[in-house]
Amino acid sequence: MPDLTVSPEITLSPLSEAEVLTLYHLVRKNHSFLRRSLSWVDSIVDEEDMLRYIRHRVSAYQSSSWYIIRFRGAAAGIIGVKGVVQRQAELSYWLAKDMCKKGLVILSLNFLENQLLRAGRVDLLCFRCEPDNKPSIRVALRTGASYRYARKEMDTDTGEQKIYNIYVKRIRKRASA
Repeated sequence: MPDLTVSPEITLSPLSEAEVLTLYHLVRKNHSFLRRSLSWVDSIVDEEDMLRYIRHRVSAYQSSSWYIIRFRGAAAGIIGVKGVVQRQAELSYWLAKDMCKKGLVILSLNFLENQLLRAGRVDLLCFRCEPDNKPSIRVALRTGASYRYARKEMDTDTGEQKIYNIYVKRIRKRASA
C-alpha cells in the first residue's frame, strides 16, 4: 500500500515490520514521555519487543489499519484505526515528544476521518482516553468528539483494571427508517 499524503509535510506510511528499528529507536528516545500514558512502552526493551508490537497492531483486527506518521520524512509516531465494529471505528495514536504541538495528530485524524467517510463503512469515531490524559482528551475534543461515558476495562499490557473515558463523534447520519 502506498503512503498517504496528509499535507506537503505530513505522510502516513503503512505500518510494517521493515520499520522495526526506526520505531524501536523512536520509542526508546521518548520512553519517559510515552510511558506517562501508554502502559506498553515499558515492555519495549529490544527490537524483538518492537517487532511483536508491530505484528500485534497489524494483525489484531481484520478491519484495523495502522500508519507511521511522518513529518518531513522523519518518523513522528503511530496512528491507526484499531478496528471497525458495528460501524464504529476506534482511533488511536502516539507521538514523539518533539513532534507534539505541530498539528500532526489533528491533521492525520481529520484525514483518516475523511477516508472512513468516503469508504462508507463507519458512522461513529471513538476515542478511548484515560481520565487524567489531558492532551489526549483535548485532541478528541478538537476533532469534534464529545464525552459519552466511562468504561472499566482490563489493560491488556499490564492486566490491571483501568477506567477509560469514551469520546464519540458522529460522522454520518443514521439512515431514516
